[in-house]
Amino acid sequence: MSFKTKLYTSMALTLALFVAITSLVLALILTLLNLDLVFIIGLVVALNIFEWMIAPYFIDAIYHVRPLRREEYPWLHEIVERLSKRMGVKKPKLMLAQISVPNAFAYGSPLTGPRVAVTKGLVENLDRDEIEAVLGHELGHLKHHDVGVMMFLSLIPSMFFLIARYAMFATFLGGDSRDRGGGIAALALVALVSYLVYFVLILLLLRHSRLREYFADYESSINVPLGARKLAAALARISVVTGSLGRRVEREIAKAAAFKALLIADPEEYLVKAFSYTRSWEQDYQLALKIASERRRSFSWFSTHPPLHERLRRLIELDRELSRRPEYYNG
Repeated sequence: MSFKTKLYTSMALTLALFVAITSLVLALILTLLNLDLVFIIGLVVALNIFEWMIAPYFIDAIYHVRPLRREEYPWLHEIVERLSKRMGVKKPKLMLAQISVPNAFAYGSPLTGPRVAVTKGLVENLDRDEIEAVLGHELGHLKHHDVGVMMFLSLIPSMFFLIARYAMFATFLGGDSRDRGGGIAALALVALVSYLVYFVLILLLLRHSRLREYFADYESSINVPLGARKLAAALARISVVTGSLGRRVEREIAKAAAFKALLIADPEEYLVKAFSYTRSWEQDYQLALKIASERRRSFSWFSTHPPLHERLRRLIELDRELSRRPEYYNG
């Protein structure tokens, strides 16, 4: 089974489970109580859409993001233009985040349009081939509308959280006066079930987020010449450079973690070993091979990104799969 097929299968199963749990529990709640779900759903949708619309402005403020003028880094604009055309996406606005932690992210809303930001640390510490692979990953997120998809999916857990809070407060206030005992019991059950479903759906949402990172990795791999190797090299260098910055940028790492689901790599997962690295992506790929071969236990159900060593292993496997195709070497 190919990498893409495995990925599609995992994503389909996760979404199917997400929908099944949601449908079954909503049916149970409607059976137990006559809640005004229209109001709750409307409130959740309105709040999330409002958050989606204004989020880019908060991101710009937190990360000190500004537009990246063409005359500053013309080669970056050329890469984005070339990859956007190849991947069939509208060229996003290129931005620069004034932080030392090497990273990148895709974001935007209907108010701002699509944007891709690179950090100052990324431009200063990675070579151009690695940056091209990173940009391919971010454009992959835009191609599959990941910001909008994740916003839409996050509506469902938010709805159950509000249902749980509504039922809990209603329980404390006495429930249905016409059937006080039965009403309170039903409300308590709805609150408990809704909280449990909220927790389970959050775990499924985070799993889907990790799978979409793999999917964006795949897009970079097939659209950038030797993309899987270059992206693996880039991720290895990002981790090592972030670790080498140490205490000097603890505040920046904490700031970056506020929106880490957007970033290409989790800024809180980095290597503190004193690996030596150069400005060559080929040598960084050797580092990626070394990291991937090590046994690590960094996985968490609450992670927004796959563990670095597992992500590198999959990129290495994907590189072997794609290396059979002549076009992989020329893009």
